[in-house]
This record gives sequence, C-alpha cells and structure tokens, in this order.
Amino acid sequence: MLKSGPTLLVWLTLAASVFAAEAPKGMLPIGKKGKALNTDFETGDLRDWTATSTVTSAAFKVTQPWAAFLLGGGSHAETRVELVLVEGGKVFFTARGQNNETLTPIVVDLAAQKNKEIFIRIVDEHTGGWGHVNFDDFRLHAQKPAFAAGCRSGMWWTT
Repeated sequence: MLKSGPTLLVWLTLAASVFAAEAPKGMLPIGKKGKALNTDFETGDLRDWTATSTVTSAAFKVTQPWAAFLLGGGSHAETRVELVLVEGGKVFFTARGQNNETLTPIVVDLAAQKNKEIFIRIVDEHTGGWGHVNFDDFRLHAQKPAFAAGCRSGMWWTT
C-alpha cells in the first residue's frame, strides 16, 4: 500500500534469478535516495549479466497527478520500469536507464490515471551488458516535481 509521504511499496510478486533490496556492498548505483533500492545487479561480478528478474508492486490508487522516481541501469527494451493500469493490464508508461549507474529522476504525468488503480513492474529480461535495472524512491506529488540543475528528468520515458 502506498501511503502519503515517502514509503516503500509492498512488492507482491517476484520472478527472478536475482533481485536484491540493496545494491551489493561497495557497488554503485550513485544517488540512492529512498529507504530501499531495488536492483537486480547483485552478484558483484561485473562480468556476470545473466540474472533476469521481474518484480511487481502491490496495486495502489493514484491520488496525485504526478509521480517521480529514480532510475539507472541498462537502456535495452528488455530492461525497463513500467507503470500499468490494473483494469485491463495496459502499460501506460515505460522508462529505461541510459547504461549508467547514476540514478536519475524520472517524472510522470498521472493526470489521466488519477483515482485509478495502478502497479509498478520492474523488468530485466536482458542477459548481456547493462542487463540490469536500478529503481528507487517512487513518490506521488501534488505538483510537478522540479529537480536540481543537471538532473535529466523524464529524459528516457516512452508512453
């Protein structure tokens, strides 16, 4: 359940060979902000990209018109974060990393989904280089969030 303020979503399903609640000790990503980071780059072996995973959050009601989260990792079609409508299961927003460990803010306009039930799905189906996803700090916002100069908010979204 998503409560007001920063909280960790309750993750319902996990289909993974590896998916960690924290990055490996001494490993990137850079810029972790939330109370827990979801990453499937856990082995600590920079040559091992074979782990795959899909993690799905509990459904929650969109109570604000904006959302933001931090994203890093691979830019492949197989490495992504999806926002999905519960009714009909339609993916209405997809974001990918940029082959970079630095967590970058992604801003999502949720006005069309307000008062609807959605869930978050983090997908890594890529087993080659940059085959991982780093996801952190998902929050709903009443106003469009602004980030410090240099942040590339929303740069990698597709709708």
